[in-house]
Amino acid sequence: MKKQVKIQKIRRMLQKANLLTLKIVFLKNLNIKTKYISQENILFVNPLVKNLVFQILKENKYNFNDKENVKY
Repeated sequence: MKKQVKIQKIRRMLQKANLLTLKIVFLKNLNIKTKYISQENILFVNPLVKNLVFQILKENKYNFNDKENVKY
């Protein structure tokens, strides 16, 4: 999949999310795709696109420096 398509998909997921209560979980298994569960406001992220997620959050001027919502 091209990088632009990945970025568009992640942006769509993050538009649906409430960024103040968003929990990000980085998966160890590379076979599982990035997905968003809206009921619990959890974003499961494939490690290969971790940098893209943080880049998009920076563009939205949302900073995840407090690591309480990020789990590895």
